[in-house]
Amino acid sequence: MAAAAVLGAPALVSGRNLNDKILMGFIGIGNRGSQLLNIFMTQPDVQVTALCDIYEPFLQRDRAQVDHRFSQSVDRIPPMGESFPKSVKRYHDFRRLLDDKQVDAVCIATPDHWHALQTIAACRAGKDVYIEKPLSITLREGRRMVQVARETNRVVTVGIHRRASPIYQKLVAEILSGKIGHISVASAARINNMMPDGFTLRKRRRRILTGTCGWVRAPGGLFSSILRRTSFGGGAIIHRRWATGVCIISMRFAGCSMKQRRLR
Repeated sequence: MAAAAVLGAPALVSGRNLNDKILMGFIGIGNRGSQLLNIFMTQPDVQVTALCDIYEPFLQRDRAQVDHRFSQSVDRIPPMGESFPKSVKRYHDFRRLLDDKQVDAVCIATPDHWHALQTIAACRAGKDVYIEKPLSITLREGRRMVQVARETNRVVTVGIHRRASPIYQKLVAEILSGKIGHISVASAARINNMMPDGFTLRKRRRRILTGTCGWVRAPGGLFSSILRRTSFGGGAIIHRRWATGVCIISMRFAGCSMKQRRLR
């Protein structure tokens, strides 16, 4: 997929004068979307022109409107309260944002299952795209996203920051050069106590969170669905695949071993 630097905003929009400001729309401005919004706002060549979210407090950037059940129990409610130099249009429907001619490019940080649809729709609407990781839920979705990006000649970059980091690029180059010898197997582990799945908070949070996402039983307590867990843990897996080139990787999630899977 065509790539642009994560913070190299002039590279993000194709076919524009480098002195022009890039008019950015943001689709999904919850926790991660707010982080990205604030990063893009620090760039002198970016102007925020549109926001889209289905949750009104996020859309209006008003933390005081967040339901107290979440603001008191979930540590990932963004601070919000940003000051925009110019008026910003606000949408509940991402399709209306994509219709906006005052948007050159979009930053998408919605739940994972929306990534493919919104990226494809954005490309077809003539927008360049920054899409937060993971790129897609399935291989078929990801391949279709790449195909449409090429067909529409759009610039699409995925927020896998370790791929863009000079430190990791140097490390990968040295590994692939044979500096540490031939590598036949790599192991990736995903074990943490991060919200909202932390072990120590599960009793306090069970009443609020049960029913909001799929839960499964696993050794050690409650975990959100394997699909959701792998959307983050999968990052470690993919980076080891990229760095080592091995075909088979052993995956372990919080002590739950999964069968080895062939990745190519």
